[in-house]
Amino acid sequence: MRKTTRLGLALVVFFATLSSFAAKKVKIKLDLKEGTTYEYSTIMHNTLNQAIMGQQVNMDQNMIMNFNMAVNQKLDNGNFEVIINYDKLILNMDINGQKINFDTSSESGDPKFNDALKGILAAKFTMEITPEGKPVRVSGFETMSKALKGNPQMQQSLQMLSNEESFKKYMSQTFNYFPQGKVRIGDEWDLAYELPMMMKMNVDMHFKLEKIRRKDVILDVNSKINIAPDTQIEQQGMKMNIKLTGDQQGNMVINKKDGMLDSSEMIQDIKMTMITKNPQTNEEIKIPMNIKSDIKMTVTRK
Repeated sequence: MRKTTRLGLALVVFFATLSSFAAKKVKIKLDLKEGTTYEYSTIMHNTLNQAIMGQQVNMDQNMIMNFNMAVNQKLDNGNFEVIINYDKLILNMDINGQKINFDTSSESGDPKFNDALKGILAAKFTMEITPEGKPVRVSGFETMSKALKGNPQMQQSLQMLSNEESFKKYMSQTFNYFPQGKVRIGDEWDLAYELPMMMKMNVDMHFKLEKIRRKDVILDVNSKINIAPDTQIEQQGMKMNIKLTGDQQGNMVINKKDGMLDSSEMIQDIKMTMITKNPQTNEEIKIPMNIKSDIKMTVTRK
């Protein structure tokens, strides 16, 4: 009888503890401390397959981008002032066997690319960010814009660094995961941002809180990517209408103490069709394209 009672009591305690843990709520927001520096490292691998008038174009791209974000001060309005500078940028592309390489740690390659890369590393600017991760102000961006000016190929590859507004949108994706209020395991929420690339892509993100651990929380991420129906770009004098849809899945590990990202892994699959006309025959040409991306980001504190 006593054994049965003890077992019953143990089960009650177990399920009560389990229920309490499942019901536990956390508040995810930025709580940055002055003097802390965060080192962001992004590794991206892209593959592109494109068919142009019966010819296949295959591109393989690898990019490594590292930047530091130092917390300068907490402002009277509750926002944080941070100082950002890039310390590494490597971009390797292979387009049907034609190789293009950018590397801030190497003097080899085209001097005009090297000069632009040095300009990017020399840039240091200040950003104000809210506890909910929204960039509201960027200053000192002139050096970055000057570094990319006159280099169309690099401007296209690094459009998110081309001007202040594009950079704010790019940084928005880095911090775009905060829910409103406290959340528990199983809670879900939606957020959206605009990604400045070759064209403006809209990303609708869906989050689900999967785990609450001692030091961090794990978010499951599912996103839909699209562009406006009337999107048009111009390449080599040809105007093209664009149709684009895509998906993104992955996870994010968020530090509970400061609300900052610890790591993330995302897989993107984008399908795009460019529609133009043959300038000689006025015949409509459709150019299908498939882009797959594997994106990993880690953050180190120092």
